[in-house]
Amino acid sequence: CPRKEINIVLIIFLIIFAGYSGNYIVHKKPLLTPSEISVITELKVEENARILTINPYYAPWLYGFTNQEIIAPGMFEYDHWNLEKWNMFRGQVDSQTQTEMLKEYQTQPLYIFAGERDAYFTERLKHNKNMRKINDYVWQVL
Repeated sequence: CPRKEINIVLIIFLIIFAGYSGNYIVHKKPLLTPSEISVITELKVEENARILTINPYYAPWLYGFTNQEIIAPGMFEYDHWNLEKWNMFRGQVDSQTQTEMLKEYQTQPLYIFAGERDAYFTERLKHNKNMRKINDYVWQVL
């Protein structure tokens, strides 16, 4: 009976689909690490502070959980730099030039969020005397 064969094929398809879906779900990595989520959800800064992140990946999370003005490459209305300037800030400038560049955004308190994807940048922030470490991911621009 063709109807029975169709039902068997459909059941086999559903079992295979469920197996692939289950495997995907079990092996899917979270979008943020637990420590990043913790810092972002618990971040408390001045009401008029801005948070700058060099990685647009974190911008929606920061925006959603902090209710602050977020500065991120190519995102939101507070970004005043072009890609060339962002690349220069992220990788090529010394601490003094970095601090000078940040003055463009420092009309109010300014913090920098650098997550685990930005470990190279965090190393640079450690050596900038114009930065104060708040926690593993957040730095205050002095």
